Amino acid sequence: MRKSGIAVWVLVTLALAVLLAFTGTRTAVILLVAAVVLPPAQMLLAVLAAPRVTVEIAMPATVKKGLSAQGKVVIRNRSLIPVARVSTEVGVLNLLTRERRVFAFGCSLMPRGSAELPFVFGSETCGQLVFDRSGARVGDLLGLYSPKTRETEPPPFRRIVVPELFTADVRLASRDTPAGDDASRYLGKKGWDRSEVFQLRDFAEGDSQKQIHWKLTAKHGRFIVADPSEPIEHSLLVFWDGAGIPDGAPPSVADALAEALVTVCAALAENGIPYSLAWGSGTPGRPAVREITVINDLYDAVPEILSVARTDGGAFDGLEGWRRVAYFSGRVIPEADELAGRVSAFICAADAEELPAADGSAVVFSPADYRSALADVLV
Repeated sequence: MRKSGIAVWVLVTLALAVLLAFTGTRTAVILLVAAVVLPPAQMLLAVLAAPRVTVEIAMPATVKKGLSAQGKVVIRNRSLIPVARVSTEVGVLNLLTRERRVFAFGCSLMPRGSAELPFVFGSETCGQLVFDRSGARVGDLLGLYSPKTRETEPPPFRRIVVPELFTADVRLASRDTPAGDDASRYLGKKGWDRSEVFQLRDFAEGDSQKQIHWKLTAKHGRFIVADPSEPIEHSLLVFWDGAGIPDGAPPSVADALAEALVTVCAALAENGIPYSLAWGSGTPGRPAVREITVINDLYDAVPEILSVARTDGGAFDGLEGWRRVAYFSGRVIPEADELAGRVSAFICAADAEELPAADGSAVVFSPADYRSALADVLV
């Protein structure tokens, strides 16, 4: 119960009692009875109506960076009791930048009535937006008692604000064993890796039954086998160090770093260079790894990347196992000296001049100049 509402109720009741004592009129009696009876009656109606009040959130399927989008909260009263007040809140959290906004809603409803309450939201940065709703409350006019509705709270809605790609010429530096050649040397060759299909063909004498593709066999009415290929071995790692973004950094730092990462990754895929993409999984030293061979593989990984800004407790400690690494972070890599020659660091900071000195292979940029700084990238 709200203490302020109770205080108002008590003061009004006492004032009407004094009025009755001094005047003794019928009007004073009616007002005093109403003051004593109506608030408890409203509280009882709120308790009875609460189980029949529902709240839904409707939002557009896509949200574009820098543009406003409109959602709505739909509140329905499925009971035969009028509701003096329904209130609820919707929170919007950007998992990448940790920005959070809260929208408050309230309305009155007639029996079997409903209300659509629109709200406008947007994001100036990319990231994964999570919409969560607090439990709705049904209350009386004075707010003396506000029981929660009994509906089960739905899981949070999620919407992706996709990073904006910019023009970047991404090339691999010449080395003894070029990453692109080494990674693609197995493509198009028959081998033993059954997770990669080299070709589909009709069954021939001597083929193993383990090679039979049963789904296609049933579809075409004849035995179809799948020849395995040799494994794809990527020697290029692109690592997203979300934990390297300082907690006090402005949202624009995470935004610029994410756009830089996705732009470079997209350019690699479009150039036909397969690579491994890794990011913090929440377990220090054990990142999530996704093999990227085509642009669609990258698009599938983007939602996960945009939700792990600061989940991993430290840098990936397995960099020494890769011949070539593109490392995206908000800090200078502690092991930079040990990994010199194999790691290309891409470091974003609000003020690049405040970062400790980085080696010559590091590209240091800020939200103000990241597109020009990464127009020509050598990994």
